[in-house]
Amino acid sequence: MWTASGCCRVRGLHTQRPAIRALWYTVCQQEHALCSLEALLHCVDWLLWLPGSLEQHFKQQLEQLEAQTHMRYVTSIERIARKEGREEGREEGREEGREEGREEGREEGATYVLLRLLEHRFGELPEAVTARVRRLSLAQTDALVNQALGAESLAQFVTRLPE
Repeated sequence: MWTASGCCRVRGLHTQRPAIRALWYTVCQQEHALCSLEALLHCVDWLLWLPGSLEQHFKQQLEQLEAQTHMRYVTSIERIARKEGREEGREEGREEGREEGREEGREEGATYVLLRLLEHRFGELPEAVTARVRRLSLAQTDALVNQALGAESLAQFVTRLPE
C-alpha cells in the first residue's frame, strides 16, 4: 500500500504479486514512467527479502519487463558500487601511471648519468655504445656506474656491458 509520503508498506507481499505486477505495468505506461518505476522498484528492493524461488521468479519478471520496456533497472546499491568501482579504478590507474612515470624517470636519469660519466671519462661515445647503454634496465645501469668509474678505457667498460 502506498502512503502519502510515497513510501510503500506491504506485508505478505508474496501473496499480492498480481497486484504488484499490475501496479508495475501501470507505472510503465505513465508519462514519467522511468522516475515512477524507479521509485516503485526501490521501494520493493528496500522492503523485500524474497525466498530463493520467489527471488528467481521476480528476476525473470524483471528481465521480461526490461526487455519489453527497453529499460534496465539498477538498484541503488548497484549504482553506488559501480560509481565507487569506477572511482577506485581511476585512482588505481592514476597511481599505476604515476609509478610507471617515476620508474621511467629513474631509468632515464640513471642512463643519462652513466652516459655523461662515460663521455666525461672517455670523450665522445660511439653510437653503438650509446644504444647499448640506453637498452639497460635500471638495475643494470646502477651496477655499471661503478664499473664506469673503475674502467681504465672505454673498451674495458664495453666488455662489461650485457649484450
